[in-house]
Amino acid sequence: MTSDPDQIRADIERTRYELSRDVDELGDRVRPGNVARRQTDRAKAKVTSLRQRVMGSAHSGSESVRGAAGSVGESVSHAPQAVREQTQGNPLAAGLVAFGVGMVAASLLPATQKEVQAASKVKEASQPLVQDLKEAGSTVAEDLREPAKEHAQALRESAGEAGRDVADHGKHAAQDVKEQARGDQPGTL
Repeated sequence: MTSDPDQIRADIERTRYELSRDVDELGDRVRPGNVARRQTDRAKAKVTSLRQRVMGSAHSGSESVRGAAGSVGESVSHAPQAVREQTQGNPLAAGLVAFGVGMVAASLLPATQKEVQAASKVKEASQPLVQDLKEAGSTVAEDLREPAKEHAQALRESAGEAGRDVADHGKHAAQDVKEQARGDQPGTL
């Protein structure tokens, strides 16, 4: 740790800035609208990924559509049997398929009135929490300001005392050297 007052002030200001930034970021993260948007984005990304894995990308999908055009009727007639065979004895796979279909369907439907109301209630309920977090961050910054000033003042005082001690020590050393020099001159006892 440094004892330079300017460096300490700079460290305090940097810490204060970082704390303020962290509090703002935390408030931004817990804001209900942002939480809902992140969850929606994650769900959409998973559905898109699942859809691409199941159906392939647009390019490979168009190629497979051209290649499979002649056997559509046969595939449709065999599809229930194929799904039954693949999911037989594997309820997890059947559940995942059903979940995926549900997610795709849910992403295509607009939000219901109840969902909008629920999101609004969550937003209203969490608003005081966001404000409390910001106030807590400000309080912490204020609480740190005074001890930091006191520490800087104490450091300034101790640096001043150390400077005075060094000056006094230097004066005494200079006097000792002068006295020794006088004592070493010829003709003195």
